[in-house]
Amino acid sequence: MSAWITLDGSQLAGLTAAWALSRAGARVRVVSAGPLGGGLAERAPFRFEHGGRSHAFPTEQGAARISRQDRNLRRLLDTLDTSRALRITRRTVQILHGETPRRFPARVESRPLPSSLRWLTAGRAAARALARATAFDPALDSRGLEGKTAAALVEGLPSESARLALGWHEANVGFSPRLCGLAESLTLLQRRGLGQPRDSEYAVLSQTRQRALVGPIVAAIEAAGGEVSAGAPDPLATASLRRRGFVVLRLWFRGAPLAARADAGEIPGVSPVFTWLHRISPDFQSWSDATGGSVLEMSVTSTGPDRLPRCRGLAEQIWPELAGSYVTGQVIVPAEVARPPDEAARFVPEAVSPSRFEAHVVAGLEGAHRVAAEVGVDPSRLPPVLPPHPPSTVFLRARAALRRAGAHKGW
Repeated sequence: MSAWITLDGSQLAGLTAAWALSRAGARVRVVSAGPLGGGLAERAPFRFEHGGRSHAFPTEQGAARISRQDRNLRRLLDTLDTSRALRITRRTVQILHGETPRRFPARVESRPLPSSLRWLTAGRAAARALARATAFDPALDSRGLEGKTAAALVEGLPSESARLALGWHEANVGFSPRLCGLAESLTLLQRRGLGQPRDSEYAVLSQTRQRALVGPIVAAIEAAGGEVSAGAPDPLATASLRRRGFVVLRLWFRGAPLAARADAGEIPGVSPVFTWLHRISPDFQSWSDATGGSVLEMSVTSTGPDRLPRCRGLAEQIWPELAGSYVTGQVIVPAEVARPPDEAARFVPEAVSPSRFEAHVVAGLEGAHRVAAEVGVDPSRLPPVLPPHPPSTVFLRARAALRRAGAHKGW
């Protein structure tokens, strides 16, 4: 009988490694001082009274966006038979909104012009910046850009071109360029504006991460003869907000957005993702069934005490059909979700940026392959790490031509 392998299950990477090794025949014991999956753990339900009834809804860190590029995560969901929890959003949009209506009209719901066209209309300086962004290769150039922020994108541009570039960055990334690393921003911009159009599309988990990921992984480990042991302190008690972390806001309304409105999208400069949960998740459909109302979720970086009323006012301005129907709101401060182990740094995506969940799954699979021989497991029985889908051929040809011309130099 082979010896037991003890793994830390406090993050998704450890759970993934345990799942892969147990499927390959290893005897796995998963331990965790806190809840399994750490920040993926479901917390105490959010409860409130309305209309003479008591309502309760699950609390976690927000709807998980899963893109076409999250190949290893999607395969894991398929293997666990929980991929049915993936719900393709009916329509996603960018809502342009700003404090200067002359620049960004309020209450506009539409897709902007292709990002490359926005740059080209700004003239020669913007065209040069676009060429440099296209020539950037994440695998070759990221290390040389360490310490630089995305503000370098507008250095040397005329004021009008700089304003347009900043707007393009916020519309496609959701952050101010001064808050993003240059390499990170260029990778995201290539994915969103210059790569495969399908890479900007995503699905949303209609179940909580506890039910769609953590629970099925634990069940699979135990079904293979493994053991799982975990403590269960309330993650809220030790939650910590990272400097650039997101706060999740949920707002309940008696009214609902018009049927033609999108299921999900972005509000550049305010929220990189919003989702109408009552359309996506059965857990929140109950609110719509009972009241005819809606539930809006927004991820924001604001840390002020007025973030909930400010986002409520913004929502009622963008969706005027909601005015006067606000019921209550919830602020979810995320528990710490650690970065995956350093080994995941070897997974350098090609013109894409994987989600943190995908990075954890990749780190877990790589860790399982690394120790397989030591613990007597045949590596061929482990799931291989799937590389990301490549960018379009047209994009790769354009990048190669621009690199030959030296357009990637000079950041």
